[in-house]
Amino acid sequence: MKGDFGRYDADLDQLMSDVPSFQQEGNSDRDVSKDEVIGWAALFGSQNYDIAQERFGRCWEHAKKANLLEIAALHGWHRAKALYLDGRLRQDEGAVNDALAVLEEAVKRGGKSSWFNRMRASIGRARGNEHAMNAVAEQEYAEILIRSFDDHLERLGTSGSRFEKFLERIDAALNAENHSGYQEGLEQFGSLLGYQARRPKHAAAADCVWKGDFGNSRELLTFEAKVEHQPSSEITHSDVGQAAAQYNRAHGEYGVKGYAVRSLIVTHLEDISAEGRSALGTVRLISKDVVLALWHRAQTLITSYRSRWSLDDVGARRRCATQIRAKLPKTGWLLRAVDGAETWISTDDMLKEWNE
Repeated sequence: MKGDFGRYDADLDQLMSDVPSFQQEGNSDRDVSKDEVIGWAALFGSQNYDIAQERFGRCWEHAKKANLLEIAALHGWHRAKALYLDGRLRQDEGAVNDALAVLEEAVKRGGKSSWFNRMRASIGRARGNEHAMNAVAEQEYAEILIRSFDDHLERLGTSGSRFEKFLERIDAALNAENHSGYQEGLEQFGSLLGYQARRPKHAAAADCVWKGDFGNSRELLTFEAKVEHQPSSEITHSDVGQAAAQYNRAHGEYGVKGYAVRSLIVTHLEDISAEGRSALGTVRLISKDVVLALWHRAQTLITSYRSRWSLDDVGARRRCATQIRAKLPKTGWLLRAVDGAETWISTDDMLKEWNE
């Protein structure tokens, strides 16, 4: 470098000379910040929905004229919310329909991002009154799994490569031979299956936890992953002790809340030591291959579901749900698969209630 920056300075001067100067446009006549503040206060503070919808309407019109897609959508969403709540308060179905129309216009202008796709689906459900049709059944496992499929497709779309890349990431993670990669796969797969899946961070925590509330069944499963190739060729007494400790902790926290707790060790290993077998208790073992078999079944189902699924056509989505529902297991299927195994959960145990 030698402390000589002359050439750099000359190049920078040349580049800067080509940059157009910025002139701040006077925008005092277009400042709607006061309307936005009043709208927020009316909507979330005093619940004066008439004022809220009127003020957010001003913001909405300004953002549309300025062609600010995301901001216009946000103001449109708030205006729609105020209109909807005002209509419900006054039992005015016309205002409710106006709210959906405002939201629909905002979404149409917004493009195909995940947020706008979810709004499209919400409008479809509202116009089709889908929630009323499923009010009784929506908590059963099949309905929650279908809703999970819907949520993922609303985010990933029915065209482009995002869906395929999503499946490829889960497939690669569930084939991983490193601990963190496999944890990620378990978490993503559990979420797809309709569970609240997470990777706890505290000391001695399970590698992954699946928690589900399905109808009258409350389930919580802890996973201890033994997937890295170590000198040992079998599950040891220490491995079982880890899983048992995770079971005891989860049972102490969630058992009193009515959750049926199960603890699993998922592994590429094919054997368990005599000491480990004698210490199993409620802990059960599952091969990576069995998890993959379940994943491939779920992958086939959501791919088939996507081929006939529509973001905007509620009727098409209902038909897809009807066609797939007969292939889905009943509430409590995973608990029954675990409880039906003496030591190892087999592929037959796991897929017994999933129809092809």
